[in-house]
Amino acid sequence: MLGCKRGAERIQWGGNKKIIFLLAAIIIIFAASGVGAQEKATGIASVSAQEIISLDVRQMYLQDVLRLIAEKADINIIVEKEVTGVVTLRLKNVDLWQALAAILEISGFGYREEDGVIRVVKSEAEPPPALEEKRFQLNYINVEEKKDVLTKALGNIIKGEGELFLDPLTNSVYVTAISSCLKKVKEYFEVADVRRKRIMIKVEFIEVRLTDEVKLGIKWRWEGAYEDYPLGVTFDYPSTLAAGMGIIFGSAEQEFRGIIDILISEGKAHLLSSPNIVTLEGQEAEIDVVDEYPYETYVVEEGVKETIIKFKSIGATLLVTPHIKEEKWIVLDIEPEVSEITGAPPFVGAPPIVGTRKARTQIAVNDGNTIVIGGLLRETEKETKSGVPFLSRIPILGSLFSHKTVKKEKTDLLILITPYVLPEEMEEVKG
Repeated sequence: MLGCKRGAERIQWGGNKKIIFLLAAIIIIFAASGVGAQEKATGIASVSAQEIISLDVRQMYLQDVLRLIAEKADINIIVEKEVTGVVTLRLKNVDLWQALAAILEISGFGYREEDGVIRVVKSEAEPPPALEEKRFQLNYINVEEKKDVLTKALGNIIKGEGELFLDPLTNSVYVTAISSCLKKVKEYFEVADVRRKRIMIKVEFIEVRLTDEVKLGIKWRWEGAYEDYPLGVTFDYPSTLAAGMGIIFGSAEQEFRGIIDILISEGKAHLLSSPNIVTLEGQEAEIDVVDEYPYETYVVEEGVKETIIKFKSIGATLLVTPHIKEEKWIVLDIEPEVSEITGAPPFVGAPPIVGTRKARTQIAVNDGNTIVIGGLLRETEKETKSGVPFLSRIPILGSLFSHKTVKKEKTDLLILITPYVLPEEMEEVKG
């Protein structure tokens, strides 16, 4: 009997979890659509005055079990149409309401008591977790510069279940999401928003004249790629390099640098430029060694043709992005590009024809060691004229007393890259 509970409102979705778990161990629920009643459905129930129930049923429909409980407990139960299932169970001396909750929960249902009537319905879905807002103050990541990266990374964390607001003025990020997502965002910033190390990159652009003597002296052999390097230079051939490009990469030891120094001292090599640049880990650095080549072009305004001078950058450009992977090891993303004029302008007002060679690779090198980029060949013609003094300058007849020589010269542009991880004390000074 419900007794004094009548008139009160009872809402039960699952009951006491620990007791329900124990009851579930002896309850077997079968889907109504998947069980054939091969055994005769039977059911016995008894309810004491203290609302303690004993129940033993086999292969009974859930609706019939509820009807049996209603009769024995003298309570009113209304069962909705979607409440289905087949039940086999045995309970002994269990609280009526705990038993009812256990039977219904395992079947995916619950009950609500209003004014002495028990209504059995589908379990209500748990409400979604509440959204919370949190502000993350960034110290090293620039919100304005990295807004696309942050939007993508944080969007993957909250997966459309919240909102992001990036505030460049305060360099902070506002995230509205559930608690578990906010925890992941916090973990992301603990890794990403840290002080990046500074790396100094020393670059040397060296042009070497490839005479037979030089080739023999440093064991170079040019057949589209360098071959043997007994002087401590090793090369790898990146898969990203286009066939026939001719640019190769390697690491140089002290013996190789010694040979280069000798060639420079003998005038067989020329140091074009030796810039140093400091960049942050993961930030691209650009080094340019170019000449601005002027050329004439024109514009027409209101029927008037006006000649103007424009400039074309010709030379070597190097993009380097350093990454510190392990202690004293630096991985460099390297992209060299060399351009030169290969032909005259095709028509008046057009820029000259420019040939460009470029490549892209990634090489790991120890802190302070040198990477060599070679294979940037160029062939030029030099014309020299000699003759008998005075007679060689006589018009028409002078050619009989003079001699003109055209000499082809092949050069190779070497790019030497040496990265250094700056110590913390140097970072403090430079910061």
